[in-house]
Amino acid sequence: YWCTCCDTKFQHKFDWKRHEDEFHEPYKRYLCPSCDWGFWSATIFNRHPCCATTRLHAYHVVQYTTRKTAWACGFCAAFLPTRDRYFDHVTRHYEAGSTKAHWNHSHVIYGLLHQPRVHTAWEKLLTARYGDLSSQRALVFKWDPESTGRAQGFHENGNPGKLQDLLEFFDEAKDDEHLLTTLAHDQATV
Repeated sequence: YWCTCCDTKFQHKFDWKRHEDEFHEPYKRYLCPSCDWGFWSATIFNRHPCCATTRLHAYHVVQYTTRKTAWACGFCAAFLPTRDRYFDHVTRHYEAGSTKAHWNHSHVIYGLLHQPRVHTAWEKLLTARYGDLSSQRALVFKWDPESTGRAQGFHENGNPGKLQDLLEFFDEAKDDEHLLTTLAHDQATV
């Protein structure tokens, strides 16, 4: 198993999932009330000198951050609506012999564009720009991982997200799918 965000390799599925949860998709943050340092791991928080001396435990200060709402496979561009389905799906690719070398960032973006409301907006945009569906079949979109991948510090530090972040955290109640699909189109190489 390989981390889908970095190049770390794992012998066991559990270790791979834990790594992605703790290092790439943390949703629990622990803020030290004494010095305002933030930690993504309860274990590290509990070892922090300020907290260790006051015997303050992580469960007293845990803050929950926004979680991703969508995942996509970099092997086949499948859209996966839950984290568990994502891990099970990608596991099948690994167990069938796929490696990190087969992972394609453009498949991830294309899969994320298949979220229900986003996909409808994407199809409307393509029809408006390229005509009927038969004309669209010949189109191949590619996205650069450096400019459209994940932004360091997105959400936890308030950094503006890149395309992948915006798609993974898409919220139907507050985000505009038409602006998002226009951004996806404009950042693609066709």
